[in-house]
Amino acid sequence: MKTLVTVYWVVEADMIGLRLKAQGIPFFAKDLCTSSALPSMCIGGIDIQVSDEDYERAQAVLAEDPLPDDIGDAWRNGTDAEIQHDSVEAPLPDGMGTTARKRPSWAKRIVINLAIIYVGATLVGGYMINSMMFHPHAPTYSWDDPHVVNIGTAADPIAAMWLPNAETNKVFLYSHGNAEDIGDLAGVLQGFQRAGFSVLCYDYPGYGLSAGKPTEKSVYASAETAYCFLTERRKIAPSDIIVLGRSIGSGPACYLAEKFPVGGLVVEAGFTSAPRVLTRIRILPFDPFPNIRRIPNIDCPVLFIHGTADDVVPFSHGKALFEAAYKPKEHLWVEGAGHDDLMLVLGDDYFKALDRFATQAQKESR
Repeated sequence: MKTLVTVYWVVEADMIGLRLKAQGIPFFAKDLCTSSALPSMCIGGIDIQVSDEDYERAQAVLAEDPLPDDIGDAWRNGTDAEIQHDSVEAPLPDGMGTTARKRPSWAKRIVINLAIIYVGATLVGGYMINSMMFHPHAPTYSWDDPHVVNIGTAADPIAAMWLPNAETNKVFLYSHGNAEDIGDLAGVLQGFQRAGFSVLCYDYPGYGLSAGKPTEKSVYASAETAYCFLTERRKIAPSDIIVLGRSIGSGPACYLAEKFPVGGLVVEAGFTSAPRVLTRIRILPFDPFPNIRRIPNIDCPVLFIHGTADDVVPFSHGKALFEAAYKPKEHLWVEGAGHDDLMLVLGDDYFKALDRFATQAQKESR
């Protein structure tokens, strides 16, 4: 066998094959293609091969009936009816058998290339997702600060701020937002204590003085550590624990409420899932912090708080979560509030709403 010509457009192979077949010349198309973003191209080339005795006659056929000068334009414009064929096939001489080369349709090639692009985007997305979700900064506190405790181990510390209130059995387990640590929230947490609650807020791995790197899995693990600190080390009844998650903290909060018994759940400025804050719909095979999937599995009372003017996590996320939840549930939609000013807009009504919810939740969980 001799190589008659090497072509790089798939349609060229079709057109040459049809010319040879019309003259009764057997041929073989050797596909050397590698991956290409264009379904019409073959980067590695396609060798059109004929037998030694047919080589000169095949050359003459191509000389008499050459291909268009710009095969790309011919393909795009559909000027040659022969390009509509979907296969290149011909019988080989006796003793050589019959070879048929069947290539995928244009639609199938497009689907294959889109799949390659999707897989590539998924790999890149998986690599970048943590940097997009988590934005820790330098610690704003030290181990010497009042109420800062290590709820982890000496080797893998998890920093938390624990502000107990001996006059109440209402305990909030607070999972904070993205670009903040427990030092940033000291004033807010003291507000919880003054309002008549005990409160524990912990830092995710890589945040504040907590060791490790923040990932979905490590954040869940730190949330479990905080829960065990309350139930095992402080001997607090699960029915007295109200899990509160703000923004990205809604992820570990929903995780805890689905997996462990708690008195209630508060989702403040929460999302349906982390990627959907940007994509609006699920387009990736992974879906970090899938609150919209967890919420229907949560059987404790749930309070949803969301600002109608939230430009970070759109208000639609809060409404979608509320609609997905089972009763008992309630919502507090804060007209005109954004992502970070809910407490400011609500004022004293913020803690009044939490106290009312916690009281009712404890009654229903007993």
